[in-house]
Amino acid sequence: MMGSQSKSVIGRPFVPGAHVLAIVEEHFRNAKVIIFKKRRRKNSRRQTGHRQRLTTLRIMEVVGIEAPALPPLGDNKPKPVQPRKKPARKPNPPRPHSESAEAPGLV
Repeated sequence: MMGSQSKSVIGRPFVPGAHVLAIVEEHFRNAKVIIFKKRRRKNSRRQTGHRQRLTTLRIMEVVGIEAPALPPLGDNKPKPVQPRKKPARKPNPPRPHSESAEAPGLV
């Protein structure tokens, strides 16, 4: 739904000529959702889960009925999101070597 001092428009399913200017704030994953299925008296249980990916947006401007056309973005263009790099794994510390070639406890 868009409105101004002189006119109101209800969109079904959208308002023609309306635009929203938004900037992506962050991408993140929601808390884990647990799915537990049980069939009673059959000793049958299954548990799975997933984490939904979400995006936070910041609405900068809503342009609609009596507003001018969208201004060019120019330098205000949002930067592309770079995927995170996994941190390098630390190597395992070296194990101490025994001096003798024989197995311990054997004579």
